[in-house]
Amino acid sequence: MSVDKSRIIKYCNRVIEVSLCAVVFYIPISNALIESFAGLAITAWLVKKIISGDFLKRLFPRDFMSLPIWIYIAVMLVSAALSSSRIISAKAFVFKYTEYLLLFFITSEIKDARVLRNILIVFVFSVFLVNLDGIQQHFTSFDFLRQRTRVIAERINGPFSTPNDFSNYLVAVLPVVACLSFIKFKRKWLRPFLAGLSFIILLCLVLSATRAAWIAVVLALPLALFLRQRALSLSGLVFIILIACFMPFLPQFSQSRITHFFYTHESGYFHRELLWKMAVDMLSQRPFFGQGLGTFMFNFERFRPLNYPWHWEISYAHNCFLQMAAETGMFGLLSFVGVISVMFHAAFSRVRSMARNNNYYIICGVCLGIFTYLVNSFFDTSLYSLSLSVLFWMMMGLCVAAIKMSES
Repeated sequence: MSVDKSRIIKYCNRVIEVSLCAVVFYIPISNALIESFAGLAITAWLVKKIISGDFLKRLFPRDFMSLPIWIYIAVMLVSAALSSSRIISAKAFVFKYTEYLLLFFITSEIKDARVLRNILIVFVFSVFLVNLDGIQQHFTSFDFLRQRTRVIAERINGPFSTPNDFSNYLVAVLPVVACLSFIKFKRKWLRPFLAGLSFIILLCLVLSATRAAWIAVVLALPLALFLRQRALSLSGLVFIILIACFMPFLPQFSQSRITHFFYTHESGYFHRELLWKMAVDMLSQRPFFGQGLGTFMFNFERFRPLNYPWHWEISYAHNCFLQMAAETGMFGLLSFVGVISVMFHAAFSRVRSMARNNNYYIICGVCLGIFTYLVNSFFDTSLYSLSLSVLFWMMMGLCVAAIKMSES
């Protein structure tokens, strides 16, 4: 009995599309469902590659991202091989980074504009629900998606466990939604809906009272100008001015965070200072390939500063780049920066020479979202959270897919 390969490949493509939409939808809601649908997408992708024939040749796409991604993978493997705990590093590579990178490869292979559109529709719907959830939590103290109460009295955290994680999500999705609002849709109500949703996201960012996220949004405005998005920069500035005008109506904690923005005599600053020193000490001991992939917590006690309070719990570095350097060395950090740089270079080159069509706004939005995500990661742990890491690598893949579609 002959196998209808085209039918199986078509079925696999459908499973991949539905699974990616589900992953995007559940990123802010459920880690278990993220893992389940990511596994389904990866399985369907592998079956499609095997059925297609010439498995090794067709497994990974060949494009402008291939070389930097493979250099990054090679450095991580060397770091894992030289790790202070090979078991921890092997588990981190197999069960975390392999999943993230496969999701990147799968997403970057999208060639059908319909599939990209459907993923973005689900993405916007998920963002809409999450921000409604955050607004409700502000008024009722609990959210309807996860039934979580506010961790800190005057800060909202939505369906996330902390206000910082909530803001890490919001700061990445805000530029995407804002840029999509400039697309000329056939349905006229979509543009004002997306513009209004952008303002609600910005309001939730203020109510989460996370200063690192605010810095990321402000720094994104001049980058938007570089991408020929003057209207977006002006809109962002207007929204920020509106929020400043209504500052007397904001919660007291948010007002305090704004008026004492650079106040450094807080435990949060002191905590980060100690953690960053610890990460630098780890890097200094093993500067090239670091202590080993995923071993920051494993080496925590060995590098704990003498003035680190013993009642404080073991923590991530609260600076993804320093933690990456501590774990995978300067080669690991540079290879990651190389991946980001190549993607940004390709995106910037493309948008500065293309017409303002749908792909233009998608590329601009996702690029700005990745930028704000990375700025925020300088002060937090975004790249070491399952849901937020999946968000990052899928955004990378969507950007690459939109760039390739705009060129074809």
